[in-house]
Amino acid sequence: MTTLVSLFFKYQIENKLAPGIKSISDPWAHYRDLCVRDAAKAYGWLAQINAGLSNDELLEQSKKFYDLRFRSKLNQDLRELIQNLRARNFKVWICTASIKWAIAPALIDLDLDLDFLIAAEVELDKNKKLTKKVVEPLPYRPGKKYWLEKKLPAKPLLVAGNSMGDLEMMGLATTLPLTIIFEPHLPEIKESEEGLLIEATKRGWPIQIFR
Repeated sequence: MTTLVSLFFKYQIENKLAPGIKSISDPWAHYRDLCVRDAAKAYGWLAQINAGLSNDELLEQSKKFYDLRFRSKLNQDLRELIQNLRARNFKVWICTASIKWAIAPALIDLDLDLDFLIAAEVELDKNKKLTKKVVEPLPYRPGKKYWLEKKLPAKPLLVAGNSMGDLEMMGLATTLPLTIIFEPHLPEIKESEEGLLIEATKRGWPIQIFR
């Protein structure tokens, strides 16, 4: 999800689509600096910069981006895993610190219910426009655990994660906390992925590495 959101943000920069970045000389550098200082704040900021747009306007942006630049990149193993789980009557939830509007087209493509998406978002005003008020807690680290415990009717059997941002959430799995790592690591989350590998090894969690 990290790659999808980063690419969508770059698309917004290229096409001057997010109202909140118009006065920033280098939005990408600003975002990367925020990630280094406070990852949770950075994820919230990606939602805040769209204040003033309607929910439909932002979703239309993300759908256009997804169809143009990302649909073919969606990992086939992920698609097959979700199909197999659903065939066995699993309810599949996506829990991410990424903004919900960027992730929504992927769920639609995977034929998943948008009600089963937990992601970063901001409150809407009386005119259904996005505000800068982030819905707390942001689904990052303990925030992911909080929202899963709040929204799921029971503890999950399987929880998969790929970075330290997923650690607390993965601890909820009653049967299979699965660490999924891609090598080479994505530069922006290399340290976080390596941290999760260390934790998963210590805890005896299964690890799947894609090369």
